Amino acid sequence: MTDVFAAQDTISQQVASRLQLHLTATQQTRHPRRSTSNPLAYDYYTRGVYNYDQRGRGPAAKDQNEATIGLFKKALAADPNYALAHARLAHAYAFHAVFNVPDEQETWISLANDEMNRADAIDAQLPETHLARALVLFSDSSGYRAAAAIREVRAAIAAA
Repeated sequence: MTDVFAAQDTISQQVASRLQLHLTATQQTRHPRRSTSNPLAYDYYTRGVYNYDQRGRGPAAKDQNEATIGLFKKALAADPNYALAHARLAHAYAFHAVFNVPDEQETWISLANDEMNRADAIDAQLPETHLARALVLFSDSSGYRAAAAIREVRAAIAAA
């Protein structure tokens, strides 16, 4: 399973070579961005992403988002330096704060900020961290700072 990541890198490089894509030095260092070499962390992360994408509204959504948070935490238990998992956990915390437990928003936003800081310390260029920050900025606890949230969304687009 650990060789899967190496195989993905090799295949990506071969495809780019055969398509005669010319990547700049910056693009070559950015792509492919393998966030973890731990297959267990990657498994929990992908399960968390899938679960998060299936969320809805109402009481069931709260339970589902809490399950998503648990999956991202398991990914980070397997690999504490998995920046992408920190960023997605931050987004799940922010979503939970805004849509599921608005009366506990300060607590959950604080958790989201902690995870964004961890993600930034590992990889400050993750678009996912910018998107989590945008959600936090455009929340009641941050005073609906639309201009700052839009800047974060633009930074996410630029980093993608």
